Amino acid sequence: MNDRLKVQQVSHDEAMETAQNQARSTFRYFWKEVATDFNRIVPALSVAIVKCGFPVDDPDAPVGTEQMWVDNIFFDGASVSGELINDPQFVPTLSVGDAVQVPKPGISDWLCQIDEKLYGGYTVQVLRAGMSESERAEHDDAWGLPFPEPSTVNIPNPPSTFDENLAEEMLTYLKENPDALQTVDEDGRTLLHLEVLFGRMPGAKALLDLGLNVNARCHRHWTPLRYSDEIGWEELSLFLRGAGGER
Repeated sequence: MNDRLKVQQVSHDEAMETAQNQARSTFRYFWKEVATDFNRIVPALSVAIVKCGFPVDDPDAPVGTEQMWVDNIFFDGASVSGELINDPQFVPTLSVGDAVQVPKPGISDWLCQIDEKLYGGYTVQVLRAGMSESERAEHDDAWGLPFPEPSTVNIPNPPSTFDENLAEEMLTYLKENPDALQTVDEDGRTLLHLEVLFGRMPGAKALLDLGLNVNARCHRHWTPLRYSDEIGWEELSLFLRGAGGER
């Protein structure tokens, strides 16, 4: 993938700033697809990458932040981690393949492909809109991805039935293995924290019905509601508050 990714350094004009803000505000939909793919037998995502800003220390560099793409994504509610797939021009401490972690405000775009449809790419669409037809064709060929018209940015909408099926499978497993209900990961997150992190309403409801603590705190002292609020799962936050959830 990195062989065909060419990052263009652009000034933060109004269109680009708007695009970055839109990407951050819709990031949860991308993350939902990535999290759903964790449980798919056959992955649906052929591409799932995030563009992040990395500070440039060189005062003579033409940019103060270098934008680069990251693959193999995980999101913990506060930051994105993954593997760098660009060769930095202005950040000599990084190179392709390095493990990186970037706070959520550092996200500037996201892009994923399901079947033949491409989602996200807000900043890429700003760049494509400013190209001639021949430049755009060359750009798209270099990426090897089915970009829609520059005026269009698609947002994924995972089927709710998938979450419902996962919740049923989880309930079956927990009934057979009741001790697993108290499972806590290396970051102190309970099963409820994880269902909320992944935006899974049916699973969250099922776990609360089984008596899991709605206000358990992980190692960073976040409750499930705090995760939901930070990510932007509005419906899930409303449900957790109704169940007595606190931040």
